[in-house]
Amino acid sequence: MASKNISAFVLVIVGVVFSSQASAADFPKATEDLIGSYRYLEARSQDFLEKFDKAEEPMSDANYADLIATRVLREQVAHLLADRLVKSDSSNEEVAMIREFKAPQRPGSYISSLPLTDDVLEALGHIDEDSPAKRDARQALIARIEKLYSKEERIELEKNWGTGEVVQAARAQARDFKAAGTMEAEIRNYARRLVQDVVLPKTRKPSSGARVGPSTGAEGNLTGREFPSKMWAITYDDGPARQTAQILDELLSRRMKATFFWLSKNAPGYEKTSVARAKKEGHGLANHSATHQQLTKLGSAGLDKEITESTKTLERIYGQPLGFFRLPYGSGVNNTAIRDRIAKAGLIHVYWNVDTLDWQDRNPDTLYSRTMKQVARQGRGVILFHDIHSQTVVASRRVMDELRSQGSKIVTMAEAVSTINGGTP
Repeated sequence: MASKNISAFVLVIVGVVFSSQASAADFPKATEDLIGSYRYLEARSQDFLEKFDKAEEPMSDANYADLIATRVLREQVAHLLADRLVKSDSSNEEVAMIREFKAPQRPGSYISSLPLTDDVLEALGHIDEDSPAKRDARQALIARIEKLYSKEERIELEKNWGTGEVVQAARAQARDFKAAGTMEAEIRNYARRLVQDVVLPKTRKPSSGARVGPSTGAEGNLTGREFPSKMWAITYDDGPARQTAQILDELLSRRMKATFFWLSKNAPGYEKTSVARAKKEGHGLANHSATHQQLTKLGSAGLDKEITESTKTLERIYGQPLGFFRLPYGSGVNNTAIRDRIAKAGLIHVYWNVDTLDWQDRNPDTLYSRTMKQVARQGRGVILFHDIHSQTVVASRRVMDELRSQGSKIVTMAEAVSTINGGTP
């Protein structure tokens, strides 16, 4: 792709929200350049992850905003690629191109292909069709991409994720991407806009004597730092998904309760399975928006869909009122229009003070270590997982066991609020 087209592409990923109605002319001309952009962003994500792991207060460091910014951009690239695959007359060739990045002879395959595959699959799941034929075509495309990795291959990759000379070579190659300079500038731009929301302040406590509840102020935004010592809420975002049932199994066997922040786009497909089971087994059921868009980029109608309408949809599916909402990427905590809608829906916003970063790290061992290192520093709070990743099933199981061995109290968000407000969980 010519440099002019590369620049246009970067502007597209900055200006287009995931499910945008941009015309076909706005999309980049070559699938290869979309994949190259993704690979560069993933390499930078790994750089920021390593800095996160070395920081004393990783979520109070500007590097955390850089890390979240790369995630936003990566997911936008994946959505652009998913749109291109759905609209393309040559999707067979483009799926093959994704497959090539998995082939052993490709130096960049090890670090990039599995996350790319999963992000594209997730993006395809959020595309709406206006006819049964298009829906069937999308489902067929999803089925083909799902077959790129077997269960055994995933396990092997996750076990060795982030190690070895092959990975280092792939990251070096990705950093040589021809639009790297422009992409780096966009990371900086995004990070500057996100920093006020995604970097956890040193203190964020309700005023003295105030009860936690729906509010546009501190009383309506929990981070976990308000919890009593050794009290933890384990939370899962972005589902329900295939992995949710396994996580429910782990929780049930330990008689523990978690809080699930789910997307109203995903919930109907699991209404009679994981959703019904989570409700029956006493877990917290909450809202994470309709389609996981970056809400700070939306107008009034978009915010109504992602907050107000999604709450009504989930309350119908859950068969109970909601009490909590979590912003996608945690972005929008200081946005009046966003917080006002959350409060008017009768919801408390829930942030986190322990981020496992399971969306970037595929290795259950390092996920577990990162989580427990933060747990030791924080002493109480909200742990962020995502129930759409297989590595999370293994890592969160180990976290559950370690928290129990430490004598921690594991609660739902409703139980935590009851305790903070002077009641008993």
